[in-house]
Amino acid sequence: MIARAQNPGTSSSHASSSAAKDVDIRGFEYPLQTVLQRQEWKVDRALAELARARQQLTHADLELQARHEAYDAQARATLNMTRQHLDPASHLRAIGYLAHLQALREHAQSERDARHAAWQAQRQHCASERLRLDGLQHHREEALAEYADEMRKRQANESDRDWLARVSVKHSALKEVRG
Repeated sequence: MIARAQNPGTSSSHASSSAAKDVDIRGFEYPLQTVLQRQEWKVDRALAELARARQQLTHADLELQARHEAYDAQARATLNMTRQHLDPASHLRAIGYLAHLQALREHAQSERDARHAAWQAQRQHCASERLRLDGLQHHREEALAEYADEMRKRQANESDRDWLARVSVKHSALKEVRG
């Protein structure tokens, strides 16, 4: 789901493998690590809310389906009752009950529509939070790459100084032997 940092001050497994395999990154400290951590938490919370919104939408869908089925069953029963015998009082009660079921169905539809809108809004929120997290992770990877480049430069400079020192010592030793 979300790439987690192995150590708070070091790198995520994804970032360290792509940025600096040949460099010791233990000294790398990302200045926005706390911001990155908080953004990961925001994404986690947003995903949990999205799951709840999806669950509520599923429940609303099932409720709407049940209301449709109840209405359809009552409509069939009313039609069959009318075909079998024409009793105006019972027919009126059946029509009244059918109207009640229709009102429940419309309420379930509006509830489902509201849940769907909430789910869509939460999806958008999750996407925007994830985008922010991706931006922070990308920034962290760039900072790690810069750190690795700096460490490589330091190592190269150190190697050059060591080599120059060795060559200088050898050169002065040869002068003494010859001189």
